[in-house]
Amino acid sequence: MGSSPSSVESVRLDPELKRDLLLRASEHGISVSEAIREALRRYVKAS
Repeated sequence: MGSSPSSVESVRLDPELKRDLLLRASEHGISVSEAIREALRRYVKAS
């Protein structure tokens, strides 16, 4: 992450999305938090 202080955000995930997120993060050897950050980076850049 960057050098600035980070914030913590809460989101609700339905069970299927949570399962898919856990599987995807595990397959790529990254944490769930890192998978979420990467997804958000891609989403923001696509806007």
